[in-house]
Amino acid sequence: MSFASRAGTRERLQLFTTNYDRFIEAGADAAGLRLIDRFVGTLAPVFRASRLDVDVHYNPPGIRGEPRYLEGVARFTKLHGPVDWLANDGSIRLIGLSFGAQDVAPFLSAPGLTGSDARA
Repeated sequence: MSFASRAGTRERLQLFTTNYDRFIEAGADAAGLRLIDRFVGTLAPVFRASRLDVDVHYNPPGIRGEPRYLEGVARFTKLHGPVDWLANDGSIRLIGLSFGAQDVAPFLSAPGLTGSDARA
């Protein structure tokens, strides 16, 4: 967690990887680190490649109009995309693939993913 900590005036830690695996996400989960990966949504996240600077802020008590960065957050980019992304109806979606899953087929039967293929 201290690796990702920054003062309120400094930029976020930015992690870049070319790997498809999910070890960084697993480590972040274990450490309680929130990764900002440009996916929007909770149940069926969709990738948004906009240039908007999305981040997590909070307003300290007693201070108005000066939001601060929330601690324990890092920006995360997978340059080649991971194993749990798929193309579906012109968008890139993140599926709920379990860590270490042996077969992806059961995860492709989720609502809204009809016509998706793990090989695409």
